[in-house]
Amino acid sequence: MSKKICIAWSGGCDSTSVLKQYLDKTDYEIIAVHVDFKNSNHAVRNERELETIKTLLPVFQEIRPFEFYQCTIHTPFIKGLDVSIFFLPIYGVAYQKKCSEIVLSYIKDFHGNILVHKKGIKILNDAINNMATVFYNLNNYKRKSPKFVTPMDGIFDTKKNYIKYIPELLDTVWWCRNPHDVEPGERGCGYCYSCVHVKEALTEIAIESQEILIEC
Repeated sequence: MSKKICIAWSGGCDSTSVLKQYLDKTDYEIIAVHVDFKNSNHAVRNERELETIKTLLPVFQEIRPFEFYQCTIHTPFIKGLDVSIFFLPIYGVAYQKKCSEIVLSYIKDFHGNILVHKKGIKILNDAINNMATVFYNLNNYKRKSPKFVTPMDGIFDTKKNYIKYIPELLDTVWWCRNPHDVEPGERGCGYCYSCVHVKEALTEIAIESQEILIEC
């Protein structure tokens, strides 16, 4: 029997690349969950993420069928704590659907130092799993609790390689962390850590492409 997993799908480039790779490279039974934060401060981001989901859902369903759920949280978006906040509805879906794992789309090179970053990911995963254990016990659940994990080896990768896996989707996905500062028609604010990281990755990809052309 194939493993059943839940993938947190924000509509950003990382989670979109991870979801597509799981669909392409595994036979796991996949349940994708999107969490929509309903608040005025990040209305632009909410709208762009939902646009991505709406556009890509039928495209990804053609790769192979999977279940999709959208959860709404009526709470202010707290920068830096969004992962901790949105774990609750995702955990609920994963538990009810009997998933063994919940995949959060981390990247290897987020802070530039892989060892430091991996340590940070472990701390965050441990914290979220501890919160999930409390939630699990308070609700008197009887089955084994699903665990929050990083993407599997071979899919857990750098920002550059995540982007390289979905080059045809870059005009569709969303990545900015400061949507209220995004000018009409622009992809992002250009200065938040996510925008800067995407710019760096795209620059590396462009340089690599030029080197390949020169070698040819």
